[in-house]
Amino acid sequence: MALYKNIDELLEGTEENWVTSVNQLINQSSDELVGNISQSKLNSLSADKIVQYGIVIGFKCFKSGLKYSQLRRYIDEIKTIDQSSDKINKIKLFRIQLLHGYSRQKEQLEPFYQFVNGLIKSNKIHNDKDFEVFVNLIDSITAHFEAFRDDNND
Repeated sequence: MALYKNIDELLEGTEENWVTSVNQLINQSSDELVGNISQSKLNSLSADKIVQYGIVIGFKCFKSGLKYSQLRRYIDEIKTIDQSSDKINKIKLFRIQLLHGYSRQKEQLEPFYQFVNGLIKSNKIHNDKDFEVFVNLIDSITAHFEAFRDDNND
């Protein structure tokens, strides 16, 4: 059974301006969300925004019918890249793997692909600090996706 049925339930009791911000983000496409990150580097993204983007993308992934095992494959690869000494180049090459999966499962992978691919191709990951924020975004997406998914959503 899912922890939350919808975003409103997840946000219950949260301060109003935060809820308003999430509700504005949920109506935007993944491409628009990437465009909203106006800073040229991810490391200037606030913790609130990391959580808000995680809620929105995690919920969109859940609504698209993405399976946990499908998402986990990409998360595991990002975690492997995080252990590498050449993170910046390897994350750029990760786009190939992401595109391959997207070509096979477009509908399910759409929100995750558009957001992650958009962050990578917009060249917002310049250094280890940016990569750390990128991993925090991925962790936030995964955690919120898990909060919405049913136990039998493989």
